[in-house]
Amino acid sequence: MALFKKKTTMDHILTAQQGELDAEYMYNEMAKVVEKDYPEVAENFRKVAKAERAHYNVCAKITGKTLTDPVPVKAILVSNILKRNPKLALTLVANGEYDAASEYAPFILEFPQIESVLKDEIRHGNNAKELIAKYF
Repeated sequence: MALFKKKTTMDHILTAQQGELDAEYMYNEMAKVVEKDYPEVAENFRKVAKAERAHYNVCAKITGKTLTDPVPVKAILVSNILKRNPKLALTLVANGEYDAASEYAPFILEFPQIESVLKDEIRHGNNAKELIAKYF
């Protein structure tokens, strides 16, 4: 008897869908943190949040499920780190985006629409690094 059920492809996509919902929330919260001192960075975060919503929609079309509640833990942690150490926060964000891209890779053959999401995640990681270089 196995202690843990092996995750199916749909389980992985559903986990990714939740992650996209959480990321949208996180970027919007990050925008609030920097709005006063870095309005252009806040706008950048809001644009990425919209892209994360688009990724959520790609996953939703595959899973057929609607998720409505982001899990706020990551948003709270990253937003608090952003207040104190923006370089660290954005490094964590970049790494998270690259990790997300690698999580999507195994599913591209079965779901070709995921390739654009994977490429966006890489761009988001690069974007976070560019923000560090330019602002922090």
